[in-house]
Amino acid sequence: MKLKLQNVFLLLLIIPLVVIEAKAKDVRNCLVIWTKNGNQVAYALKEKPTITFNEKEMRIIGNTINVTYSLDQFARYTYENKETDGIKSIYTDKIMGKYDGENLFFPSLKSNSIVSIYTIRGVIIFKKIIQEDGEYVFSLSSLKEGIYLVNVNGITFKIEKK
Repeated sequence: MKLKLQNVFLLLLIIPLVVIEAKAKDVRNCLVIWTKNGNQVAYALKEKPTITFNEKEMRIIGNTINVTYSLDQFARYTYENKETDGIKSIYTDKIMGKYDGENLFFPSLKSNSIVSIYTIRGVIIFKKIIQEDGEYVFSLSSLKEGIYLVNVNGITFKIEKK
């Protein structure tokens, strides 16, 4: 009898830990965009978006996503089940610019480069096609606090506006 009570007590201690672990990891269907240099961006989906191509770009449109990728940087896309238990760094290999909390600085952008800023839901809020090679600064003072994705020529990284 004593052994059974110990087993029941032990079981009551373990069950809440299993439940907490199960809630911490949310596996969702994601659209994963792979760039030619091996980086990837994952979008958690409620339903599959519409994906269209033209001679220069791929466009992804859905209820919670509306983004465009240059075919020069795009390698492939896949649908995968991924854990979405937090925001992870999207691009960390070579940060092409610097963010100081109010401004994005790019020391050397080439003409025809495209700088785009998206909300965390994939809605585009800024897009600029660079006309001349050079140094560029973009003020982000009008943005609300939150997480944003910055895409420069198909390479994406995140910033946090505080």
